[in-house]
Amino acid sequence: MTSHYPSLSFWNPRLPIAAFLFSLFLSVSIKGQQPVFNQFTIEDGLPSNETYMVMEDDQGFLWISTDHGIARFDGYGFEVLTESDGLSDNSILGTYKDYQGRIWFYSFSRRLSYLDGDSIRLFHTQDALYKPKVVITSMHVGKDGTVWLGNKSISRNFLLKGEPGGGYTLVDPEDTLVSAIKLLEDGGLIYSGSYRSDELLVDDKGTTYRYRFESINEDQSQKTELAVLQLRNGELLIVSRYQVVKYHNGIFTPVSYIEWRNNLGLLEDRSGNIWVALEGGGVLVYRKGDFSRPPEQLLEGTRVSHIEQDREGGIWLSTLEQGVFYMASQSLLALDSKRFFDGDRLEDILAGGRKLIVTSSQGNAYGIEVKPDQSLMIDRENVANTNLVLRGIYSDSLAIMFHTSRDNNPPMYIPYGIFPLRQLQPAEAYDFPRMLNRLSDSTHLASLHGFAGVFNTPKLQFDTISDLASKKPWFSAAAVGDTFWFSDRFSLWSYSNGAMAEWRDWTGYHPFFDHRMEQLESSGNRLYIASKSRGLVIKEGGKVWNIGKKDGLLSDICNHIEIDSDGDVWVCTNEGLSRIVFPPNDAKPKIINYSGVTSLISNQVHKVAIIDDTLIFALSEQGISIINKKQLDLEPIPPLVYITDILVNDQKTTVQELDLSYEQRSISVRFTGLSYRFAGKLRYRYRLLGLDTIWRNTTARQIDYAELAPGAYTFQVQVENAFGLTSEAYASGSFQIHPPIWQRWWFRLLIGAALVTMIFLVVNYQLNKVRNENRLKLAYLESEQKALRVQITPHFIFNSINSILGLITEHKNEKAKLGLAHFARLMRMVLQLSEHRSVVLSEELEAMQLYLNLERLRFDEQFQYQINVDPAIDPDFVELPPMVIQPYVENAIKHGLNHKLEGSKTVDLDFALENDVLVVSIRDNGIGRAASRAIQEKERIKRSGKGMKISEERIRILNETLKTEMEIKVTDLYDDQGHASGTLVVIRFPQNEEL
Repeated sequence: MTSHYPSLSFWNPRLPIAAFLFSLFLSVSIKGQQPVFNQFTIEDGLPSNETYMVMEDDQGFLWISTDHGIARFDGYGFEVLTESDGLSDNSILGTYKDYQGRIWFYSFSRRLSYLDGDSIRLFHTQDALYKPKVVITSMHVGKDGTVWLGNKSISRNFLLKGEPGGGYTLVDPEDTLVSAIKLLEDGGLIYSGSYRSDELLVDDKGTTYRYRFESINEDQSQKTELAVLQLRNGELLIVSRYQVVKYHNGIFTPVSYIEWRNNLGLLEDRSGNIWVALEGGGVLVYRKGDFSRPPEQLLEGTRVSHIEQDREGGIWLSTLEQGVFYMASQSLLALDSKRFFDGDRLEDILAGGRKLIVTSSQGNAYGIEVKPDQSLMIDRENVANTNLVLRGIYSDSLAIMFHTSRDNNPPMYIPYGIFPLRQLQPAEAYDFPRMLNRLSDSTHLASLHGFAGVFNTPKLQFDTISDLASKKPWFSAAAVGDTFWFSDRFSLWSYSNGAMAEWRDWTGYHPFFDHRMEQLESSGNRLYIASKSRGLVIKEGGKVWNIGKKDGLLSDICNHIEIDSDGDVWVCTNEGLSRIVFPPNDAKPKIINYSGVTSLISNQVHKVAIIDDTLIFALSEQGISIINKKQLDLEPIPPLVYITDILVNDQKTTVQELDLSYEQRSISVRFTGLSYRFAGKLRYRYRLLGLDTIWRNTTARQIDYAELAPGAYTFQVQVENAFGLTSEAYASGSFQIHPPIWQRWWFRLLIGAALVTMIFLVVNYQLNKVRNENRLKLAYLESEQKALRVQITPHFIFNSINSILGLITEHKNEKAKLGLAHFARLMRMVLQLSEHRSVVLSEELEAMQLYLNLERLRFDEQFQYQINVDPAIDPDFVELPPMVIQPYVENAIKHGLNHKLEGSKTVDLDFALENDVLVVSIRDNGIGRAASRAIQEKERIKRSGKGMKISEERIRILNETLKTEMEIKVTDLYDDQGHASGTLVVIRFPQNEEL
């Protein structure tokens, strides 16, 4: 953004000569108020410097029509839309806002498009719009959907009516002299003009009124261009090339006769001023709509195409070659150093009466006189090889004292008027003060070489107040009542009742005075201190406080303060100029800020001078900004604020998409405050309801939230401008982040149901398991009991006892005793082993030997047995279930050997270990199972074989209980001739830890 200052008219120069050195004296006059414009061009983001119209929409955004698309401006930057975004053409001649709030764009190609929500849509067209050299001049959209287009061509002007359903109708096609060129909203009024004629036709709600303009030029070869403006009082202002006419209720009233070049636009601002845009002639401003007085001319020579006033009162002018000009305030003027002060870097300014004196770093002194009509006259005097410092101003005659930084240049004094300067005599120069603060027209607080005193200006005489031992070089002084205050920049001293004291000595140290104090001023019972790091420090009695950036001041770095007759304090800072208004009831002070955005030449404001308590002259190195306090614009209005985008995982989204999943937890909110006067100087406060309720401050326009928790959120934001005004309402945007699937109620319900089901199944499984284990244990116990009962059958016991009795009868006492001992030992072991789930092999072998010995005794030693144990087996380590082998051995003896009539009878027991599996083989050389079954069937002996069945059941139960794989395999043996030769029973006992 660049700054543009209008050219000013000059008086003819005059060249007086100072008596003591060469001086060049120049006087110029600046007539009328000359506002400052900020200029926006392609360098600032405009798509083109050829602009046709500026329009503010209902939300406060600006739409700028250019020949390279349409640009939307929010005070920060330009968003450019072109054909690729849906426009009918890139050369947009104008915009229109209809009753629905839609923004219409009419283009050079005579096509229409409009913005509906976030989308640009094309409007139907017809060949009537494609005639050569036809240009749309205006449009209107009725509430019934009818689109009216004012057009002009080389031959005539005409009106097209676009039907809602499509197609266009040419209105009054037979009338070749009079046709419509302008439409107004109120009642469908149609303003018409004829080609090469000064006749005006007005169709006012069906009644036609005609008016012929009077011409001050007999040349009728040029076409008349009309502009129509509806005034705030309801009247219509109609401007032709030669005449201004007002229309109301069928009556035409001539207002003014003037010859203008073609006018391109009219505006009535909120102050009642009429603005006229002239093609090639800049802008004319008729103050208060008074056409009887000469207008002010702005931007002379600039081809202005349109004028718009925004909601804050700022004036926008589109141009055909130089982009867009913006004037934030009509009451803010400027004197550019380059144009009015020969490019000097300005350093100091003082005012007295209606005059000012300005000095520069190049040794120039400028005098400015304010005329009664507030025009300015500038005089300049060049003082060679001199750096001038202003020391004081004494009366309305503008008596000013200078002090030079060079010792060989004595001080100078202006006793009357502005120029010429007078060099002080040695006696006068000796008493020339280095610091001066005005108490009255004749006396000033001053310091000279460490002495504080009162300086008498008519006599130029310094009277000492006190001879300070410290010889401090006082920098500033002020008086509050009967007390004089002095500052040496880092300490504050008071003089009262003839005594000088440092303030901290008798009040205690205060942190505000530990920083550089730039200036002291007083008003009433208050002492104001310009601080270089604390803003404005105020002392009132024993109370000390400050107003700084935290309170709305532009900066805490204060360069200078000036107090006007209303008690308003003007604070110069490195960020602009602040005006502090103190209410009479000691309420919170109101701060009004002025910065570069509000048309100050520079934010680095060094000093302020006040003329007539009305004109505020703010000095910066680049020039002087002038604020007319009595003619300030309308009361500042609060800014607007909008949420422009909500980004989800860095992707733009729409309101309809703000029902978000758990994976869309990273949210960014973009917003903007609309205040063109304070763009770039806005402060925001925001919060995210659902996360917290605390308002946070920022100057950024995007807030990021990473990985928000699931829940409902509402983002709220407000904006505050430099005047301290806050948007009346906050902008808000809501969104919902759904929890992940594992946190949703139905999923939790499902998981709960599944968990309950699982618990039920587990519990049921465990119960079944326990039941099954109990069943197995019970079955095992039963099988053990059965095994116990059948391990040594009653028949065996009966036969064994009979055999022992027979031996006794036969007097074979020794054998009888041995048999009885074996029997008793076997019975005891059976009882002992039956108490255990498993026994070691050595115990099982002992029981088997006892059993086999008794069986041999019973069968009169008719068979032999042999027990073979693999040497690799440790009988005391290997385990197996007790008495499982016995039923199979018993079966081999009873059914295999007992029926064998010839040959030897043997039973062999082999114990081997294969891969942690005990393999027990029981082999007999009996008659085999088939022959044994045949004998049993022949003798009709029914034997249940309970011992083997119980053993098999025991092994099955043990396998289920202990999760083992004990196996029993019975094999019939045959000799080489195929005759049965015995039976082989193989039992496998895995060595399970649970066994």
